[in-house]
Amino acid sequence: MDSSNISVTCRTCGRQANAGSFVLDPDFKKMVCPACVKDKRSRLEKDRRDKEKLKNHLESLADKPIGWDAEDEYLEKVAKPKPKESIELSFPSAGEGKAKYKCPKCSFPFVYDINRRKPSVCPYCSDPIRKFVIKN
Repeated sequence: MDSSNISVTCRTCGRQANAGSFVLDPDFKKMVCPACVKDKRSRLEKDRRDKEKLKNHLESLADKPIGWDAEDEYLEKVAKPKPKESIELSFPSAGEGKAKYKCPKCSFPFVYDINRRKPSVCPYCSDPIRKFVIKN
């Protein structure tokens, strides 16, 4: 009698499989189907990933004081000072008092009069002129 034609029910999961494909598993301490072995591998891999995530999370919390929570994370993020933008101007000629300015919002290039401080907004998008650093 050939065991490849005999279908057997797995006592662990209740699935049908060929009798020849069953293996003795030391963790289950009985014969199990290939699906149970595959499920066991995926479960072990998932457990390993979960442990790694937990370890990384605990390491990140080790730097924080006791009682640190999501609200504190948000407040730290909001209260962090943002770097101020400095915009560089290029001068076509040094004596004119005018400079080429490129809007940081829309990237529209235009000429800015340094003495009169005009235009006060970008002619294309109406974004206000920001503080800038003058470079010759």
